[in-house]
Amino acid sequence: MKKFVKKLTTVKVSLKSLLKKNLIFTKYKSYKDEPLLLSAALVADLHADGDRYRDRNNKLRYAFASISNAKRKLDALILAGDITNSGHISEYSHVKRFMKKYLNVMSIIPQLGNHDARSCSIYPYFDEATELFDDFCKFCKQEKEKDKNYYYTVVNNCYVIMLATDKLPDDGAFISCEQLEWFENVLTEAEKSQKPIIVVNHQPPLLRNKAKEVFLYDAGERVEEVMLKHSNSDTPIIYISGHMHRMGENTYEKVENIHYINLPALQYGPNEKEEGAYGFLLEIYNKFIVLRARDFEKNKWIDEYLYEIPWVNNMTRRKNFKEKF
Repeated sequence: MKKFVKKLTTVKVSLKSLLKKNLIFTKYKSYKDEPLLLSAALVADLHADGDRYRDRNNKLRYAFASISNAKRKLDALILAGDITNSGHISEYSHVKRFMKKYLNVMSIIPQLGNHDARSCSIYPYFDEATELFDDFCKFCKQEKEKDKNYYYTVVNNCYVIMLATDKLPDDGAFISCEQLEWFENVLTEAEKSQKPIIVVNHQPPLLRNKAKEVFLYDAGERVEEVMLKHSNSDTPIIYISGHMHRMGENTYEKVENIHYINLPALQYGPNEKEEGAYGFLLEIYNKFIVLRARDFEKNKWIDEYLYEIPWVNNMTRRKNFKEKF
């Protein structure tokens, strides 16, 4: 009886909080009246729990409701890995339930993190994990090959490329030669769009975003080499990762035309000590790419983590050239 009352109280508190008016993004900044080409919420390390009434699952409710109440309906929600805590069917079930109830975005784009690849951390089973991830991708209406964990999609003419481990990881991701070849082919295609390219992998390459561990093993240098080859002023690459669960000097790094953004853990806040459900909002305008940190639990912007990246849409460049001459 006590357990039932506790669960009922938790649900009551959650629903009451979700109905608050401050869920709306009240400080929505329009960047110099530029046309908005794409808007996406970026979150990582959700670590959904098997018990739907646990506090960590309440954070998912807060986050999904807050994302859905932006003044503009967002084009996408990008989930940069560790959607679940142990790749269990019950955890995916709760994420799906919360998405159906609270989330309202145009597209949901998930990526396989190391926790999602384990399928129960006690007795890891990679094949079962990938089957559950396949099913989740279908739920999110993302098309991918059944035997591949990596895929890409196009949102508003912008390519979103999801890399993923090819076998059971420890804490890293094993990127095969086959996946690297596929990655280069997709980047070649994406480059023709002359739009910013979004690459998502749960783990950052060694030394990027202050990563001190070799998360991508022997493929890390090759991943960056391929991106450097295909990124330029027309097609800058935004590389989105998570995994390290913190914010600070590791959050943003620029290497030529690659912009590395490492997300804090939605589940644990900015450094696993402070409360909050942190993520980022990505907006692509005609002349800027904007990355802004937001606490989706407290519904406020984190002003010290705002990055404006100059970029000029090639169509705008041609229009300005014609007007000039």
